[in-house]
Amino acid sequence: MAKKKKVRRNQPSALKEKVLRRPKTMVLTLGDPGGLGPEVIVKALTDHSADQSKLPISKTFRLLIIGHEHVLQQTAENYQLSFNPKKIQSIEELNTQSTPGIYLLSPKKNNDFITGQVNARNGEAAWEYLQTALDLILRHQVDAVVTGPVSKEAINQAGYPFIGHTELFAKKTNTRKVVMMFTTNDFKVSLATTHLAYKKVPLHLSTHRILETIVLTHNWLKEYFGLAAPRIGVCGLNPHAGEAGWLGNEEKNIIAPAIEQAKKQEIICLGPYPADSIFKQAREGEFDAVVAMYHDQGLIPIKTFGFHQAVNITLGLPVIRTSVAHGTGFDIAGQGIARADSMRRAIDLAAQMCLKKQQLF
Repeated sequence: MAKKKKVRRNQPSALKEKVLRRPKTMVLTLGDPGGLGPEVIVKALTDHSADQSKLPISKTFRLLIIGHEHVLQQTAENYQLSFNPKKIQSIEELNTQSTPGIYLLSPKKNNDFITGQVNARNGEAAWEYLQTALDLILRHQVDAVVTGPVSKEAINQAGYPFIGHTELFAKKTNTRKVVMMFTTNDFKVSLATTHLAYKKVPLHLSTHRILETIVLTHNWLKEYFGLAAPRIGVCGLNPHAGEAGWLGNEEKNIIAPAIEQAKKQEIICLGPYPADSIFKQAREGEFDAVVAMYHDQGLIPIKTFGFHQAVNITLGLPVIRTSVAHGTGFDIAGQGIARADSMRRAIDLAAQMCLKKQQLF
């Protein structure tokens, strides 16, 4: 009788082994070519190359920069940095590259850009970089995107209606619900509303919207940050969280019901707390994340306590997306004094989240 072949259990399938061996692809968009994007990208990547204690991005990922070659070259020369990405001519060419490393896809039309000011030509280029990245996402050829800072005014001057990266990526990927989260060394903040005029905020808040923000924050903290039972604190909208209705009823009528519904889903969620005290609690470790009701309510503490380390994450997209938490910095662009901390952390965080996702697979 033929001897039965011994089956080795818990072995990954051939497909799974292939996926695990395949280098992940991360895309970096240059942002506005006349702003800080070129400087912080070049500095961040050359820092990674020099310091092996950092996450070895170029040894683990195919890292594709989308931006004009001459802008990056001039930036590297200006600051005497050795920066030599491998230039490719097309996305198809990238797909033939199985080796991790830093690659560059440069638009064929090389324009002269104006440094340090809002300009439609710069906005046109920034828009083109984003469209290329989105094309990659829609073709399922990228695992993560890190976006450089853009000027909304410049892109609109170029003729493209643009509110922000978060809204654009959600629309193009047909994602119904996304959440803008900011993280720094001390705590994380998710926003229930994003780029709205302050007077419009109460009109856009609803129990359902706040609940979705809480749930998405909870899920991503578990899946991508390894927190088994994340604790989420929720801000009130009004001073003193409404002062029992004397300063507003949104807490009682809209926010508290969302918190109660989240608790029914076994989410550890507390509040609503006054915004002038909840961030102190978060910094002291009482919460893993805070849900803020509007943009500046959440961004003021983030940028006050960790301006240079802050990173923007878009939760809910079919691809990991991070970004610097600062703007184009036209006032200091081209002077060589920009700090690359936020870009470096945005790249590291995207890489860590990618690797966590791979482990889950």
